[in-house]
Amino acid sequence: MENQDNGQKKPGKMLPMFTPAEDIDSALFSCPNEEKEMKPSDWDHIGFDLLSAGAYEEALIAFDNGLELNPDHPSLLMNKADVLCRLGKYDESLELYEKVRKQDPGNAEVLTDMGLVCCRKNDLKNAMMFFNESLSVREDLDMTYAGIGLVLSGEGDYKNAIIAFDKALSVNRKCKEAWHGKAAAHDALGDSTEAIIAYNEAIALDMTDPNLWYEKALVFDRIGNVRTALASYDKAIELDPAFENAWHNKGVLLTASGEFEKAVEAFTKVIELDPAQPDVWFNRGYTNSVMEDYDDALQDLFRVIELDPGFGRAYEEIGFIYTNMGFLADALTYFEKSLAVKESAESWFGKYFCLKKMADDEKAAEALEKAVAIDPRYKDLAQQQ
Repeated sequence: MENQDNGQKKPGKMLPMFTPAEDIDSALFSCPNEEKEMKPSDWDHIGFDLLSAGAYEEALIAFDNGLELNPDHPSLLMNKADVLCRLGKYDESLELYEKVRKQDPGNAEVLTDMGLVCCRKNDLKNAMMFFNESLSVREDLDMTYAGIGLVLSGEGDYKNAIIAFDKALSVNRKCKEAWHGKAAAHDALGDSTEAIIAYNEAIALDMTDPNLWYEKALVFDRIGNVRTALASYDKAIELDPAFENAWHNKGVLLTASGEFEKAVEAFTKVIELDPAQPDVWFNRGYTNSVMEDYDDALQDLFRVIELDPGFGRAYEEIGFIYTNMGFLADALTYFEKSLAVKESAESWFGKYFCLKKMADDEKAAEALEKAVAIDPRYKDLAQQQ
């Protein structure tokens, strides 16, 4: 069977944090006395409190209430644009920023915000245009340089991205976004030490961001620092219990570390959150197989095939399980199915091992030859059987 170190791991992704109900309630009831006539600025304050609490839909309602009183209120427009960006409604966000820009064409902060929205929608060309226009007005905005760093990172120019992030930090040493971007750029260059230092700086500024802990865990995971990686995955999960990728990568790492029961618990959590991911079912099935819980393993692996009939490793793993159970004819069928999807040394060797048990030495030798042609290490492995 293939070592689980090769298990599918998930890249970083941005996920919203759950907002405690009491925080939202606090924001909702922080409005002025109901007898007071509400002004646009009052709705702006209420909306901002809701935005800070992560209650984006409620924040939109507050900002819209304020804009009904003053459709051109710049702060309301910018804050609503911010919420729309966080909700992934980038074009609507840019429309509102453009409205503010027309009121104040020289507002560098608006230009920078428009650039950041373009970064989120992966429109790097227009993002850089807005950042450069912002710099032509002001050269002291940390987020402008951080935005330029994001564009350069998106283009794969990590060295110059780090220069831009450092420029942002020279303006504002407490710019979390610059530390975050710098950490990711160092990681992309393979400089794990500098990446970890930068992640630690970002986390010191905001210890409640699960993405920072998750990405830090990925670095420690890659360099083989298992305990610190697990601790960082756990912190990300503590902050966001629905962080699927953190649960999944934790499970893969636990399997590779021999902590199989805990790994199964982690994979099960991901399946509860999203039962449509075949790689998670595979990893749980593989782990159950390692524990010789073949019934549960087979159920998981058949589920993989239901979700993705082209998942060759599932057929291969079923073949190994059937071989271990002594169902050699069934095992041979599944190794053939795996090879039909994609040839691999592992599947050819599985077929060899199965045929060897069936005493079909001639076909076994042919299968072994195929395995060794792909990976010569299987020649020594066959001699050890």
